[in-house]
Amino acid sequence: EEDYTRGQACFAGSDEDKQKLREILKTEPDRFRSMERLSTAGHFLCRSNVAARQLVGSGHNVYYYYFTHVRDGQKQWMGAHHAAEMPYVFDTGNQVLPSNEWDSFLTEAMGDYWANFVRAGNPNGKGHVQWPLFKPDAGQYLKIGDEIVTGESLESAVCAAIPIAY
Repeated sequence: EEDYTRGQACFAGSDEDKQKLREILKTEPDRFRSMERLSTAGHFLCRSNVAARQLVGSGHNVYYYYFTHVRDGQKQWMGAHHAAEMPYVFDTGNQVLPSNEWDSFLTEAMGDYWANFVRAGNPNGKGHVQWPLFKPDAGQYLKIGDEIVTGESLESAVCAAIPIAY
């Protein structure tokens, strides 16, 4: 209990925020997943949400993504690690890392998205899920994992209880 409470205290400011986080994180199947979710949100997602909103507020187009795919043979329980998408973006992993058909598809799709963005300032093209333009009110993003889908409001409830986030 002490480690769990200490983890929440690292991110939440007020007692009310800590209580909100406790309620949200109770939905996780175990303490490890709960702390992993809190750590990922606190260190990466909430800060990225803030940066995306600030960039849009400055007049920039933002295409936000959340990468969750874990290759076969890697530690599934940890989820996707920081920068796990880089071998897909730059096509540097399929020859040296465990790969399957989905890894090959992701490599092609992500290469297309990034190349389209470089060429036109928009990652969208034919043959892939349309990547939505991020709008601060809804927080649209592209989730790239064991499928490619769009989503909204990535961890907004958790981020609302973390002072840096809003």
